[in-house]
Amino acid sequence: MTPTSMQVARFGIVGLLNTALGYLIILTGLALGWGDILANAAGYAVGLLLSFHLNRRWTFAAASQSTSRQWPLFALVVLAAYTCNLLIILVGAHFGFRESPILQFVAIITYSVVFFLLSKTVVFIDQSDAMLRGTSITIPLLVVMTGAALMLLPTLPLGHDVYWQFWIARQLLNGAELYRDILEINPPLWFWAASLITKVATAVDVDPLRLLVQLIILWSAAATSIFVKFVSPDTQYQATLLTIATFSALLLLPIGDFAQREHLALIAAVPYAALIAAREEKRAINPWLVAFVGIGAAFGFALKHYFVAVPLLLELWLLYRLRRTWRPFRTETVILGTAAVGYIFAIIFTSRDFLDVIVPMVALAYDDFALSPIKILLSKYTLIWFVGVIAIFSVFRTNRTLFERAILPSALLSFAGFSLSYFFQGKGWGYHAAPATSLLFVALAILLVGKPGIFKNARQHPLLIFALLLPVIVVGLRGPYKVATGKQTVALLQSAPAGTNVAAFLVNPSLVWPAIEQAKLKWSLRYYAFWMLPTITSEDRRGEQDLELLGKHIITQTLNDIACNPPLYIVVDTQTTLNNIEYNISTPLEFLKSDLKFRKFFDNYYKIILQDERLETYVLNYNNIEILKECRNIF
Repeated sequence: MTPTSMQVARFGIVGLLNTALGYLIILTGLALGWGDILANAAGYAVGLLLSFHLNRRWTFAAASQSTSRQWPLFALVVLAAYTCNLLIILVGAHFGFRESPILQFVAIITYSVVFFLLSKTVVFIDQSDAMLRGTSITIPLLVVMTGAALMLLPTLPLGHDVYWQFWIARQLLNGAELYRDILEINPPLWFWAASLITKVATAVDVDPLRLLVQLIILWSAAATSIFVKFVSPDTQYQATLLTIATFSALLLLPIGDFAQREHLALIAAVPYAALIAAREEKRAINPWLVAFVGIGAAFGFALKHYFVAVPLLLELWLLYRLRRTWRPFRTETVILGTAAVGYIFAIIFTSRDFLDVIVPMVALAYDDFALSPIKILLSKYTLIWFVGVIAIFSVFRTNRTLFERAILPSALLSFAGFSLSYFFQGKGWGYHAAPATSLLFVALAILLVGKPGIFKNARQHPLLIFALLLPVIVVGLRGPYKVATGKQTVALLQSAPAGTNVAAFLVNPSLVWPAIEQAKLKWSLRYYAFWMLPTITSEDRRGEQDLELLGKHIITQTLNDIACNPPLYIVVDTQTTLNNIEYNISTPLEFLKSDLKFRKFFDNYYKIILQDERLETYVLNYNNIEILKECRNIF
């Protein structure tokens, strides 16, 4: 009988003994009048106490080790095993296995297997074992945090862009053509990913957006595990803090912009930065792990061309550090390069209209969304970054040896890359700043608790502590995504039967999304919003022939949309405020009604029924409306 088989047998015997003793204590407590809760808690406490001591002394023969080190780990492992058990129950219940003895049996087996494996590899291990390093606590801690996130965050509010992304996915799966039937300004990868998730969600009968949240949680956990493994904290206390900080940076700091492309790029960038740091230190790395990190990075960095700044800065730094020993063709760079070339060819051959229609339109009419450099520099996000950089510099001045490990400059370069992305985009929007803020937070956490760290001397660096707390405070005050639609408008939309056609004439889509998709209504327009209006109707660019032609074309398309699939309600923005700036431009309805044919159609068939803050809602008059026959289908 092998040593492991002997441990499994002993573990099983201990499990039977602690169950029997626990049950006896419960019966005794009930007989003594303790009540259900106290008796049950006492039974489990005594059972787990027996389990700890028998497994420590007999199953794994680890009695010579420190009890003070083993007890917290044992408690965490029990919690992790129970989390897995509970997740099995919840998943089974979703698929109709409620109050099922078979499901309960599977959950118990899962609990036992996880309990045994983690006890063997985390709690009761030889003092000389490499697993005793700080990172041994990462897996059970992540199991608990991931399980908690999977149970607590399924109904997390998601932003309007994410709802629009999955609206597009539904249209594509029903035969619509992106950049023809739907005139979206972003490249196709994000929508292809949503289409795949929607397909899987449909196959397993879950909400696609809920599946999206769960996948992001699991990806964040994997990224955190890889990152902490590469940082290699000295102690389990440091590993605990770093694991919590990194997982929070990936999952909680971007909670107001959850599942945005910047959020996904952040999750991809954290393990990639750790991988490049390991390359700089010339460490041996599991090739499968490299491939996993490379594939994630290829997807994340491809979501926006601005994100290329992150791998580019990291590669230039690696070249500088390694010089003659630097190799350009490595597993991760081959994956990134191959994915980039493949994506370009995929756009050319499957989404040619993106290059022929959307790119010229964006080049012509997207400029006026940009904020001035001064306003961007004075934003709250750059203030957070400034405080963080000053805190890092203050530590650097007093102890430069803390910067010898490659992981810290690697994380800071990733922060710099996403900061450049934020400035190059020039909009000043919060979600553009999210990955830079989270990566700076991770870098500060590395400095505080990572190897070699200044954890023991943290009180000597109050600015570092403040820099860590500042983004947490800002995120806490902001909270999850909040719907910007007026309450009366939301109530009106929700009163319409599912499948009712609606539209909105506005520049800021968050004024009606995600309320429209949440009410399961159909969107009649091919445009998400009239983002081009600030440029087309700007006094500074009045008279430009290309813009005038574009404006006429948009009016014709919009008239065709509402004549083909007449909206019951049309929501109209009456203001011209964007990014808290008042533009001297026409409102969307004024712009559309500048065309005589559109004005005649709209005035004949629509009348105002609601004024809600800045929004007006018009209702369709069905008398003798002429509906076009050759039209786009909407789903």
